[in-house]
This record gives sequence, C-alpha cells and structure tokens, in this order.
Amino acid sequence: MSKPSPKQEVEAQGYTIRQVLEGEELSRIQAVAQAVYREAHPTPGEGPQQMSRPFIGAESPVRGFYYLAHDRPLLGVIEQILGGELVWEGAALPVSGPNYTQGWHRDVLQVPEAQVDEGWFSADVFFNNIQINMAFFDDSALWAVPGSHARPNTPEEQVVFAGTKHMSAAGVDMPGAVPIRLKAGQCVFYNNNIIHRGHNGEHHPRVTYHGGYARKDLPPTWHFYVSRLSGVDAAFIRTLDPPLRKLYDEHMAHREKYPDPKASYDIPDVVRLR
Repeated sequence: MSKPSPKQEVEAQGYTIRQVLEGEELSRIQAVAQAVYREAHPTPGEGPQQMSRPFIGAESPVRGFYYLAHDRPLLGVIEQILGGELVWEGAALPVSGPNYTQGWHRDVLQVPEAQVDEGWFSADVFFNNIQINMAFFDDSALWAVPGSHARPNTPEEQVVFAGTKHMSAAGVDMPGAVPIRLKAGQCVFYNNNIIHRGHNGEHHPRVTYHGGYARKDLPPTWHFYVSRLSGVDAAFIRTLDPPLRKLYDEHMAHREKYPDPKASYDIPDVVRLR
C-alpha cells in the first residue's frame, strides 16, 4: 500500500513527517546549529530554558540557515498540503536546553478568548496555515494530540485547560498526547490548531527551524501577523540573497494587502468550508 500524501496525513492526524536534509548538507547545517546553541548558551548548563533566536536580522552564524526558508524540497511538501503558491509567514530558531516545557495550547493565543470559536476545530474547516519544525538533531520536543485539530476539546482535555481557551499550566499531562519523534534532518509539517506543546523531556540541546507558510491567494490567518519581519532594518534586508529577499518582499506586500490582524479573527475571512 502506498504511503498517504502529506495532505492526507495532515488532514487525518494533524501532521506529517518528511526527510528534507541529508548527508553533507545535514552535517553542514548541524555545525551551524551547534554554533547558534553555543552563542545562546555560552556557559554549559546555563542560560534560559528556551530562547527564540530571530531568523532575519541576525548576523553569522544564523545566515547559514537562511536558504532553508526557500528550500525547494521543503516548499514542495507545503505546496502539496496547501494546494497553491505560498507566502512566507516568517521564522525563528527556538534554542532550548534541558527541562524546557510549555503549557498545552492550540495556536489561537493571539485571538481574544471570547472570540475563539470551537467550531474552528473541525474536519470541515481549512485554515490557511502550515507550521513546521525542522530538526537539526534527533528531536522529540514537540508533543501533540493526533487528530485534535479536527474536533473541539474533549471533557478530559477541558479539565487540563482548566477553563482557558489559550494555554494550560505547564507540566500537566494531556490525555492522548504523544511526542513527535524526528530524526536529524526530518521536518514535521503540522496544523497548528492541533493541541500541542514544547517539552524537552529528554534533556538534550535543541535548535530547530520553526517557520510558517500560507497560501498567497487566500486571506491570512492570525498566525501571519506573529512574524518579526516588519521590524527588520532596511539596510540589512538589502544584504539578503535574492530568493530570501523575494520571500521577504512578498510577505510585506501581503501584509500591506491585509493590514488588520483583527480582521483575521472573523471565521469567514480566515477559513473556508471543504
């Protein structure tokens, strides 16, 4: 039997895993990742549980990652899932050491709780967004509840969320949650309305490429407005290689076309029924 397509897997369980870096390319990227980790944690065993390193606007060693934002194997998988030409939502490099943990959440944190509609979490609803975590080393720090993107919270999940529609307390167990285990060079592509958290329970240094993409021909969701791209120095932008500069310019044009994040809270503007 043939392997399900990325689109089929994301629709069914909320995520799919594909190998995107291998061999010499992976080894080179791992060397960059080690330099980024040392920069964030200059003293072994010390430093914040997690910091989110800016992707653009950062000098070496982060420049060694820049091409990943427009890497064709990566974008090809996303295009299969979303079904159209892409606009980049932006990216960051989460860097974490031992004992990092988040509360459980769906990525509706930007939406006021009173406006979060559990009808959004349905197999009949499509959100114009895919998030990715690309692992530079073996990684199981992303945990998720498979299939939860396509249904409201269960009563048991509601207990964990303790009345909030945003984020649970950190360190509590979630029924049905599993670690998404990635080998070095693998990437998880996921619907970020799935119940998930970051939890570095295996106590290893972690650096990942965390990015978001959307279809260019559809209005963006609130996820689009989380990026840090709008505050980058113009002189720095002029130093970017043409493919990344193109992604940046298209992002800014999309932001100009859809300037109001609050408009994305209204379900007719951010989703379509299948």
